[in-house]
Amino acid sequence: MISNDASFKSPKPYPSKSAIFAIIPPGFRVLQISSRSSFHGLDSALRARLSKSIALIATTSKPCLATLGAHYDSAPGTPGADNNISAVAILLETARLLMESENPPRNIRFVAYTNEEPPHFTNESMGSRVHAQSCRKNGDNIQGMICLESLGYFTDKPGSQELPTLYGMPEETLAFTRSRGIDPTIGNYIAVVGDEQSASFLARFDDAFSRHPIPTLPLVMPEMRLSDHLCYWDE
Repeated sequence: MISNDASFKSPKPYPSKSAIFAIIPPGFRVLQISSRSSFHGLDSALRARLSKSIALIATTSKPCLATLGAHYDSAPGTPGADNNISAVAILLETARLLMESENPPRNIRFVAYTNEEPPHFTNESMGSRVHAQSCRKNGDNIQGMICLESLGYFTDKPGSQELPTLYGMPEETLAFTRSRGIDPTIGNYIAVVGDEQSASFLARFDDAFSRHPIPTLPLVMPEMRLSDHLCYWDE
């Protein structure tokens, strides 16, 4: 469990957010990927209020064409294993698989963010916002960003999840979902969401993922702004 709320008292000795941060850089170093911490764009007063860096950035080379990111904080009072240490584990494992492949890519940036959860969400202290704004300022030619979020849960049990149907789905979206052999109330697939500008990137990702057994549900859904990807959409 990783919590931003110092007042929350866990019944178990879960590691703190600082402890989780401490294990991420070594994960990149063993792969010989250089990493750095970033407070880019924050004034000294705001820096003083933050216990750790906004983002831990690991890059294979420059220029960067793609960013793979995951936040490592959790909502106060929640275990944090699914949201979002599951995604951090996938971030590190993806880096390992790519760097140990026959032709390792040289244009990917791996980023671990803090401060995705409230009270930082959508604010200037949100880690992904700081990073996205620094990319814009530096003129980085990032052609795609993949945000890893809550990937540690799987079940074939009917009625096992409410999202994304909790707020209703348009009939055409439901029809498309069923055409992919997916029941949206069962947590046994991966939703892949993009906005209109990233539709082609979304399609390429979905096509590349199709060789794996877990089904994907690609959706152009710009209103889905509940994680770090929103900061890159905004930039």
